Amino acid sequence: MADSTTVRTGSTPTRRPGRRLAWWGLAWALFSFFSVLVMAVVGFDFDPNDYGRSYWREQIGHREHMLVYCLLPPAAAVVLGGWALLKRGRSRGTIVLAILAVVVAGLFTWATVALGLDAINAARSFSDRPDFSPY
Repeated sequence: MADSTTVRTGSTPTRRPGRRLAWWGLAWALFSFFSVLVMAVVGFDFDPNDYGRSYWREQIGHREHMLVYCLLPPAAAVVLGGWALLKRGRSRGTIVLAILAVVVAGLFTWATVALGLDAINAARSFSDRPDFSPY
């Protein structure tokens, strides 16, 4: 039996094929936080009465496109986390990282969809109101 100070030459480290995918999934899940911030900024209306109905009609399409773009990072995180879960040779650490990536991305997806739908509905309601003129 070899003691703990013996260095084995020629041994290769064990490879965990899904570990790198799980880390990428977690990185994209954390990057998804910025998608939530972008969607919150897009949906923020400081003074909606400053613009007419035609502006708000144009904003509906713009906000729909931004919602789709902001959902891409969480979708990438879910795909990478799911792929890491389905890879063979997964270890306990890989499973935990992949599940964490999927859960975090799911929470950010929910927040992005909620903010995006609220922004779209706000633009629709502003486009249905009569034009406001304080003069």
